[in-house]
Amino acid sequence: MNKVFISGFGHFFPGEAIDTQRLNALIPNYDIKMIEDFFGVKTRHYISISKTVEKSELNTTNMAAIAANMAIKDAKIELDDIDVLITNSTTPDERLPNLATLLQKKLQLKNVMTLDLRGGCSASMQSMMIADIMIQSNNAKTVLLVGSEFTSQFYLKRLLNKNNPKMEDVVNGCLFADGSGALVVQSSDLLKDRLGRLPRVNYSNSKSCFYDEPYGFSVSTAKEKESKHSHRAIRKTLPKVMSRAYADLLQGSGKHIRDYDLIVIPQVNQSMINLMSNNGVNSKLNNNKICYYGNETGNVPAAAMFSAISMAKHRGRFLDVDSIGVVSIETASWNYAVADLVMEDVQ
Repeated sequence: MNKVFISGFGHFFPGEAIDTQRLNALIPNYDIKMIEDFFGVKTRHYISISKTVEKSELNTTNMAAIAANMAIKDAKIELDDIDVLITNSTTPDERLPNLATLLQKKLQLKNVMTLDLRGGCSASMQSMMIADIMIQSNNAKTVLLVGSEFTSQFYLKRLLNKNNPKMEDVVNGCLFADGSGALVVQSSDLLKDRLGRLPRVNYSNSKSCFYDEPYGFSVSTAKEKESKHSHRAIRKTLPKVMSRAYADLLQGSGKHIRDYDLIVIPQVNQSMINLMSNNGVNSKLNNNKICYYGNETGNVPAAAMFSAISMAKHRGRFLDVDSIGVVSIETASWNYAVADLVMEDVQ
């Protein structure tokens, strides 16, 4: 069977980082520092209030294209090399055509299979599993995976436009942010001339568990995307899903948690990370093994895991490591997706 490698990494966050002090100046009646202390998000990026972004030039599709082009350049491939394009977003520019179709046009991909998934963190990681399956079955050689989010047009806009916003609006406006991430996944036989070590997809899987439990997050079909968090459901069910995800990762990879040099964990917020520690697995990991950037980026659901993997690679976190685990969780579906990545010389 073909070996499957991640050969290209890309991420994009629009404009300058927005810190708590600037948010508090916009919303003086709320203690945003308290939200930062609880959720751990110190900065995030918003198209809607950026001083350095030409707002007419950026949307979900355009941010997806920026991350995609970065990953394509990093992988040293041509557009015609791409066999499959898989996208994911909770905030697409249109219901139809979907993001994959819009991005295909933006990138000018002339002959490509397009798939569009709809979900958050774990849905994007499902596309890695699909890419792995398609390459190993010889149905593709090069797959481009892209997640992109433009949440500030909904959550931040609603927060700033309300005279007396609900606490739900304040939390969502401070946590959800804008950005994109992309990966190029390729068959090993295309990488014979590529020097250096790359992460090989050794194992990937995804399951939706606990369908009978209330979901932790939901978004209505209304134009303004009214959303609802159920913190009670999250406290009850999230640790169980996280435990199931770790069990799947360890069983599928045949490893122990101590065998991992690095684990990319859900890019949500620190309060949820602390809650996940109740399963006892995160508490066994040294801080230097944890790869988490949610404190810098906020929650960019469908872009979160790809942008985190890309940031880790470009910041040198993949140097001098052999084994990388990826664990993603989605509270809107109680779906998890995991991947076991092994750093190997492609020669």
